[in-house]
Amino acid sequence: ELQLKGAGPTPFSRSSDGRKVLRSSVREFLASEAVHCLGVPTTRAASLVTSASTVVRDVRYDGNARPEACAVVARVARTFVRFGSFEICRPTDPQTGRTGPNARTAGGAGESPARSEPLVLELVDYVAESFLGLVDSAPGSQERALALLESVCASTAELLARWQGLGFTHGVLNTDNMGILSDTIDYGPYGFMGHFDKLFTPNSSDNSGRYCYDRQPAAVEWNVAKLGQTLALAGALDAAAATACTDSFRAAYERAHLAIFRRKLGLTDVASDAADAQLVAGLLETLDVSSADMSLSFLALGGLPRAVHKSATTEGTAGGENGAAAEGAAAAEVKRALSRLAQVGTSRARAAKISAPSLPVQAIRQLAAIRASEPAKLGMYGLDEETVDFNLSRLSRLEEIARLSDAGKLERDAQAWRAWIDRYVARLALEGREVGEAEGEALLRREAAMARSNPAFVLREHLLQAAIAQAECGDFGGVRSLLARAQAPYFPGPPSSDAQWAALLESLPSDDALDFVLT
Repeated sequence: ELQLKGAGPTPFSRSSDGRKVLRSSVREFLASEAVHCLGVPTTRAASLVTSASTVVRDVRYDGNARPEACAVVARVARTFVRFGSFEICRPTDPQTGRTGPNARTAGGAGESPARSEPLVLELVDYVAESFLGLVDSAPGSQERALALLESVCASTAELLARWQGLGFTHGVLNTDNMGILSDTIDYGPYGFMGHFDKLFTPNSSDNSGRYCYDRQPAAVEWNVAKLGQTLALAGALDAAAATACTDSFRAAYERAHLAIFRRKLGLTDVASDAADAQLVAGLLETLDVSSADMSLSFLALGGLPRAVHKSATTEGTAGGENGAAAEGAAAAEVKRALSRLAQVGTSRARAAKISAPSLPVQAIRQLAAIRASEPAKLGMYGLDEETVDFNLSRLSRLEEIARLSDAGKLERDAQAWRAWIDRYVARLALEGREVGEAEGEALLRREAAMARSNPAFVLREHLLQAAIAQAECGDFGGVRSLLARAQAPYFPGPPSSDAQWAALLESLPSDDALDFVLT
């Protein structure tokens, strides 16, 4: 399917003008191609066409509106049907009394509405037959609706795990921004994780952190549950069957998440899932504590699987000389990894900037006091407990950083990394080879999977903003350059040379580039 985004008013534009500005068009054009080249299912951008027209936009919602150049993006997808497409047809919810805007029935003239199949059943058949190949079950049957829901749960769990593995944060994960075929769709205030922050939210209007990196799984799980409820309300599926299916989503996601991070760390499933899940959780906690750059941290670890493998396979040979040399090489690789992780970490001042709450500190304290004494008053300020909790979490992190000295933060981060790498090296030592494999084949296979899972290039916000600034002056060289880099995001192996590593460090943002605001 083809879609023009920004070409003018449509029946769905409500009171808007239907235009898309160049700034957001460049972001969508580049992101959809970058995500595709990272191996993640997504809509694509066929073209980006500029216009001499301008529209007035208040970018920061602060009253300083300005004219901006228009553009049109041609988007391509297998289908643009979304979770929200089913909710348009949602019958009246007996609990809330709410009804979808197009909850009419599909019966013919003179047919009783009570006996007519809701339009959502037609949508189930359309998607099942046209895109999922679910033709073995009868049209309109519960078997077909359940098969559709099971397919959506499985593919959405995989998509979410891929996002989390890359640090991709969508920014606005409502049901209308979830594709029914689990393609990434609608690139608005998205962001790729730079310096790690589990509460990272690229959307400045998300004051509650509802769609932050750490809460993306819960948001997507909620959307999946709502799709199941919609099918049940429409009579397409038994409510118990729908709930049982959507309740399985979390386990499916956790399996996919573990598989993604095993590949990123060069591991197979020789250890228990529980042990490896703890190792991954420890890694994410260390990334969060140190605010190290997510992408480069994984590349910094890239030489360890080979070094540990060599040490493990040469122990006790040639009077211990080869084993000692290999052990020394492994220790040297650990030292190099720790040095590189320190280079992609953050200073105390930088960490404070990354962790800043979305609301002023004094306002957060006042809101906390109001909630403690008169919680009903929060609604008077247009706020809820979720917003207060999120900003209190931010403030707590900021205060923790403030208690550290510059040297204290560096030492704390180094200790955290040393402790985690000791666990990682011990886990790598468990890896062997499968029956019938030649020496080193398993290692090569693991290294190849690792290289395909850890990008050397992600679409960082400061790079995007520089290209957009050029484009707004009529120069699209920066956009074309970023597109070329996004089309080859992976190295064939870990960055072994100092020159390669230095080039990667140059991609990190300056302190000033941490202040970009997306709306």
